[in-house]
Amino acid sequence: MPDLATTARLHIAYLGNGLFPRLGPSFVRRWHRTFIDDPNACGYVTTDQHGQIMGFLLGALDQAAYVNGTLRRDRLSLGLHGATSLILRPGVAASFLRTRSGTYARRLLAPGPARTQNPGGPAATGPVAVLHAIVTVEAARGTGLGRRLLGQFVADVAATPTRRIELITDADNEPAVAFYRKAGWTQGRIRGNRDGRQVIEFDYQLTG
Repeated sequence: MPDLATTARLHIAYLGNGLFPRLGPSFVRRWHRTFIDDPNACGYVTTDQHGQIMGFLLGALDQAAYVNGTLRRDRLSLGLHGATSLILRPGVAASFLRTRSGTYARRLLAPGPARTQNPGGPAATGPVAVLHAIVTVEAARGTGLGRRLLGQFVADVAATPTRRIELITDADNEPAVAFYRKAGWTQGRIRGNRDGRQVIEFDYQLTG
């Protein structure tokens, strides 16, 4: 992934509701780098003829292995970036302390087995892949770029032992919901997340 500053900016602009985007570009840039550094993750960008990034995707080929590897390798750096971001953003810090501080402290101090995106969903019998983010800029909408990025991720997961992919998206993001349905993903439950938003769980089962 050649330009982490740009992917971080686009992530915040297009997928700004989650905790990580609200921590700001420095943290998001550092987080994006984990998808390059870990062999159990992947990141792709697409550019136009002028080299401008038109879209990107971040995914874990094996979510548990990616999370555990990232925590072993990067927990101090991510923790420092996160703490600095929270100090500069009191409103985000208050939300973090209320909803996540205990969970993140345990993860950073004593890394353990990672959970999937959909802890209330069907039990997985093997590794689970997770689509963390997919973004296409406005100018690339309707060109099939998002479908190609998603197809590349599914193909890369298919080349591993992982047979299940999961993702979550905001329930009120109708274009995203329609996109995943059309791509053959199975819609799961609608639930509230820790920020009080309604999200929809999707999964994709690979055969073979």
